[in-house]
Amino acid sequence: MSTKGFQQVRVPTRTFEIELKHRPPDDMTGDREELVKTEQIQVPDLGNREWEKRWVLMATWNTFTEEEAKRCGINQAFIFTKGYRELVFRIEVNPFQDEEAHKLDVPAQSEYSDWLAAVRKKFKKLYAFELDDWMDG
Repeated sequence: MSTKGFQQVRVPTRTFEIELKHRPPDDMTGDREELVKTEQIQVPDLGNREWEKRWVLMATWNTFTEEEAKRCGINQAFIFTKGYRELVFRIEVNPFQDEEAHKLDVPAQSEYSDWLAAVRKKFKKLYAFELDDWMDG
């Protein structure tokens, strides 16, 4: 939530449920996956589901670089819609052969910058204030 003048502006959000797991590199079946923790990520409703999915994907991918995740051996994440109703993404640090792999290409800086600029513009149009103000609030 952010403030604009004296009024508070409520931004509708979508909730994604994240399962962060450890899977030993030699586990080729997934039988030894261990749930380390769960999280929720709130994404502003941008009226564009693909942008929202991309937001949660990047936020989750960034978790792998955090010290706590490294310490806990987190190398796998399952991203679901609210209430674990639908699996949106499965991402893993290690390559596994138990199902078809989808390579996550890191976007070029220009591609990321273009996406972020479009998200900021859409957010400002929808909610009449800056995305950064909402994120800081």
